[in-house]
Order: sequence, then C-alpha cells, then structure tokens
Amino acid sequence: IAWVLEDPDRHQQLCHSARLKVEAKFTLEVQAREYQKLYEEVWQAAK
Repeated sequence: IAWVLEDPDRHQQLCHSARLKVEAKFTLEVQAREYQKLYEEVWQAAK
C-alpha cells in the first residue's frame, strides 16, 4: 500500500486501470452472458 501511496502518479494510474477493468468486466451485457453460461452448465449437469 505504501508503494502506491508514495507516488501520486502511480496511484492515479492504478486507480484509472482498476476503473477501466471494472467497467469492462461488470457491464450488464457481460454479467448477463456469464449468468447464462452458468445456468446452461447447471442445466446440462442436471440432465
């Protein structure tokens, strides 16, 4: 944590990168696709 807090530029870059990753991974479309995949796997296993 200190490594990040000691360098404001590093802190800003990590914050920006983390935000982009979350925005890309947790969109409604991505989450719907992941749930659909999970439900299909459960359904196939129950057959």
